[in-house]
Amino acid sequence: MSNYKILHLFLKYLQPYTFKIFIVLISLIMVSGSLLDVGSAIKFLIDYNCNCTNTIIARISITIVVFSIFSFLRSFTINSISENLILDIRSDLFKHLLTLKVSTFAKLKVIDINNRLLSNIKSIGEIINNLFSFILRNSVMFLGSLALMFMQSDKLTYLVIIMFAIIALPIIKIGGYIRTLTHNTQFKLLNIHSKIDESFSNIKLIYAFNQQLHQLNTLNTLQQEYFTVFKRKIKLRSMFFSLVMALVISAITFIIWLGNNDIAIGAISSGDLTSFLYYAIVAVASLGGIIESFAKFSGYFTAAEKVFSLFEIDNIENNFISESSELHNGIIEFNNISFSYPSRPNIKILSNCNLLITPGKFVGIVGKSGAGKSTILQLLIRFYEPTTGTIKIDNIDISSVDLCQVRKNFSYIPQEPYIFSDTIKNNILFSNPKASMEDIEYAIKIAMVDEFLDKMPNGLNSFIGEKGNMISGGQQQRLAIARGLITKASIILLDEATNAIDSKTEKIILNNIRNIFPQKTIIIVTHRISAIEQADTIIVLDNGTVAAQGSHAELSQSCQLYKQLIRRTNFYNIERLQ
Repeated sequence: MSNYKILHLFLKYLQPYTFKIFIVLISLIMVSGSLLDVGSAIKFLIDYNCNCTNTIIARISITIVVFSIFSFLRSFTINSISENLILDIRSDLFKHLLTLKVSTFAKLKVIDINNRLLSNIKSIGEIINNLFSFILRNSVMFLGSLALMFMQSDKLTYLVIIMFAIIALPIIKIGGYIRTLTHNTQFKLLNIHSKIDESFSNIKLIYAFNQQLHQLNTLNTLQQEYFTVFKRKIKLRSMFFSLVMALVISAITFIIWLGNNDIAIGAISSGDLTSFLYYAIVAVASLGGIIESFAKFSGYFTAAEKVFSLFEIDNIENNFISESSELHNGIIEFNNISFSYPSRPNIKILSNCNLLITPGKFVGIVGKSGAGKSTILQLLIRFYEPTTGTIKIDNIDISSVDLCQVRKNFSYIPQEPYIFSDTIKNNILFSNPKASMEDIEYAIKIAMVDEFLDKMPNGLNSFIGEKGNMISGGQQQRLAIARGLITKASIILLDEATNAIDSKTEKIILNNIRNIFPQKTIIIVTHRISAIEQADTIIVLDNGTVAAQGSHAELSQSCQLYKQLIRRTNFYNIERLQ
């Protein structure tokens, strides 16, 4: 993303704060003017000795009061703008990310998104703070000081300008190098963040295989790579500022020497030289501040580019709203569906797949790993679109219907329960915040959450830790099932949603769902044959196509692949022994 685009986005977000920016600019002028007025006061104080001491002291006192008031106003207002800007951008980015296709998130690291929305976004506030607190203020101070320096001595001013030109020449070139190195350091730092997050997310695995030392060595290697780039960056910046300071001190020394000569010949007064030195110091300090701010801007713009680049991800879900009738719990049809995941376009998951599911039926989908079982559910709920073919419900192509309307018909319960760091009640309500207490209690009983709910310290209001780590995997899945059931959707999709629950409890839960919601279509993907023995229809997938379908009894006799699945998992025999 170019600096022009970044600047364009800044201006867009700054528009609502135009009046506040006006206040900042007025305050900035008053602050700069009060500081510059001190130089004039010093000149009069020196040249006129004690004749107007009281007047000058009063003038300086008023200047200090004006400086203090407008300095506070500028600082408070600009920080308010900065923080509001961050909140606005973060909110818009979050909204934008929530419109992206599921496939987009396979390419983005969650930790990278977090880093951009929490850490990098602060740089946008720093740009605003630096722009108004330092760059504009220092620019006004620099130009004002320069004008007042000309009023004191043309000759000395031209000398200072030459020195300024020498100092300014390397800024653009070195600034580019610093920006590149800043970008590299941020990339290396992100790798460290990712490694730390990955390590603690898989801490049990690390302990189980005694890989603590390996993880530590890997982290140290990443840190060394980061530090190598960081050293190059600070070395370049340190050399740059050392050179600038050497030139500045040399210039001031030379100015004092020439100024004394001018005083000796009566060209200027002592007050003129003193105020000139004051303005020269202000000008040099202002220029130094501008240089430092621009050096920091390299890092800020790199971080801002990372944030704003998220807006350029245009993989938006096709949220086309059709005027066709709403979907109902009708016949589900897959017509010649072929599909490959965007990340693996050369691997066909489904190939000319055809199936038909009638409403109100309990349907099981089985097959070997990679046969496309979960893919069927994800295509139904439109996490992905088919490569070819059509999916219809009630004879309506679901791709022509509003996404929200499509998903309103489904209660999707995945293998990963996705528990939030919240209470049991709020986790259940996530799918339907308007659900009544009666609905919650009903779902709890069906999913058998009540079995462990009584043991929780605060019942439904018990906090269950980050990602639900205070309850077991099976309990998390029961909670996820309860969450799915309060949506009152007409089609229930269970994608390996009971694999962490024991077989006995699993059977009870599935029977509860089937018996209490006989009018709903229930589609379950599973490796456990025992879970779907009582299904109305079982669909057997093989290499992305429907190999066979029928009841458990029929397939046990006629389908060789189904028999293999029974033998391979041993679930059928284990259930019989029990």
